[in-house]
Amino acid sequence: MNKKIFLLIIACMLFSRAGAISSDLKETYRPSETAIVKLSGNILEPISLSQIKIKRVNQAVGFEGDAAKIGDDYYIWFIAPLNTNNYTLVVEDVYTTYGGVSVIAEFYQEFIVAGEQIDYSVNPGAIFETDNFEIVVNLYEDFDKLISIDFPEVRDFVLKPGINYVDFSVEDTAGTQITTINVGDYTIPAYIVGKGVEEEIIVPDSESCNNGEIENDEVCECGDDEECGNSDDDLDGENCTSFGFDSGNLFCKDGCTNFDKDDCAYEEEVTAKNYFFRFNPRMIKGTVLISEQSGEYRFGIINLGEEIIENVSLEYNEEMFLIYPDGGVDIDINETVYFNLSLKGFNDDIREVVKASAGGKEDYLLIKITGTTDEGETTTEYIGEESATEPLYYCSELNGLKCTGDEACSETEKVTIDESACCVGTCAEPESGGSYAWVGYLIAGIVILGLIIIWVKYKKAGGEKNPLERQVREIEKKMR
Repeated sequence: MNKKIFLLIIACMLFSRAGAISSDLKETYRPSETAIVKLSGNILEPISLSQIKIKRVNQAVGFEGDAAKIGDDYYIWFIAPLNTNNYTLVVEDVYTTYGGVSVIAEFYQEFIVAGEQIDYSVNPGAIFETDNFEIVVNLYEDFDKLISIDFPEVRDFVLKPGINYVDFSVEDTAGTQITTINVGDYTIPAYIVGKGVEEEIIVPDSESCNNGEIENDEVCECGDDEECGNSDDDLDGENCTSFGFDSGNLFCKDGCTNFDKDDCAYEEEVTAKNYFFRFNPRMIKGTVLISEQSGEYRFGIINLGEEIIENVSLEYNEEMFLIYPDGGVDIDINETVYFNLSLKGFNDDIREVVKASAGGKEDYLLIKITGTTDEGETTTEYIGEESATEPLYYCSELNGLKCTGDEACSETEKVTIDESACCVGTCAEPESGGSYAWVGYLIAGIVILGLIIIWVKYKKAGGEKNPLERQVREIEKKMR
C-alpha cells in the first residue's frame, strides 16, 4: 500500500478521536479580527505553532498567531484572514486521551469570516510574561479611536490609524497571577509574574485574644498556654498551603488577627533546560501473532537542540513492555539514541504511550499493537519516521535557516516541511579554492587570435581582383 495512503488512513482513524478535545471557537469572525480560542480536554503535550493550520478548501493559508498554555488551559489565537470565506482551524498531532487511552488526534473546527473588516486587532492574543511587555493594536480605520484598558490599572488609550504599541508594567504587580486583560473589546488570557511585593494587611490586636474562641476580627487563637507560635495554636483549619506555599509550619501571631508565615516555604524550583528532542518515529503500529505473543521494535530519541541532553528518563507500562536501555542516557547534539522495545505478552489490543523526560521537557511515543492468527497479516509500521521524502520537521524546529544564493552551509542541508534545503549549521561565504577565471580568458584569447588570422587572410585574398586570372598566368609561365 502507498505510504501516503496508509498515513491518510491512520490519520482518519485517529481523527475520529478528536472528540476528546473541544474549543470555544466562534462560528463567525470579521476580517482581521483576533480570534482567541480556548481548547478543552486532556492535552498531554504542549501545542506549538507548527501544529496549527488555517485552511480554506483543504489549502493552508498564511496567518499570524500562536499557542500558549495559561495555567492548566491551552489557548490558540490568530488574526482572521482578510478575505471572507469558509475556513477550518486545524490542530495536528495533539497528544490526548480518549476513553482513558492515550492517542494522537487531529482537532479541526470550521468557522466563517464574513462582514466588514474589524476596526482593530490585538497581537498577541494570549500573554505569558515575567517582565514588562507590550501588546500591538492595529487600527484599520482612518480616525483616532479611544479604548479602555484594565491592567495594571484602568486607563484610556487613544489608538492612531495603523500600528499602536501599548506598554504594560508588572513593577507594582505582586506575585504570580493567572488573569485576563481587557484591551478594548478583547479579553486576553494572561499568566503574569509580577515584581511587586505583596503587602500584609495588619489588623489591630483583638481584645478577646486567648479566650479560646475565634471571634470578631480574629483569624486564629493561641495555644492553651496563651502563647502563640507553638504547635497547639488553633489555626481554624488553615496551613501553609492555604496561602500558596509548598510546605512549612503556620502559627498564630500574638493578637490573634494575623498568621505567622515565616516558617512556610516554597519548594526549590527546578529550572527547565533548553532541551529540544523528539521520538523518531512518532508512532509504532504493529500486528503480531497471538500464538507467539511477542514482538520486537526499535525507536530512537533525536537531540534537535543546541546542548547535550542529560539523563533522559522513560516512563511506560513495565508489565507490558521491556525497553533497553531503560532510560538514564545522555544524547549528544544532533545524535539519535536508539532503544529496543519488546512485548512481555499479548492478551488484548495494546494502546500505550512511552514518555521521555529530561530537563523539564517531555515527548510521547504512541504504541498500537493488535493481534492476529494469520501469519500473513503480521506487520510493523513506523509512522512519522523521518525521511528525506517525507520530513517531519519545519526548518525552524531544527534551529536551521535558509542560506542565500551566495552563501554555503557548513553542514549537510536537510529537507524539511517548509524548505528543500534547510541549513542546520551556519551560512557563510564559500571559501575561495582558487579562481578558474584564467580558463575563460584563455578561451577568449584563442577566439580573438583566430578571428585576426581569418581577417588577415581575407585581406590578402581581397587585394587581387581576379584570383583565377593569376592562376592562369602562372600555368602559362610553366608551359613556355
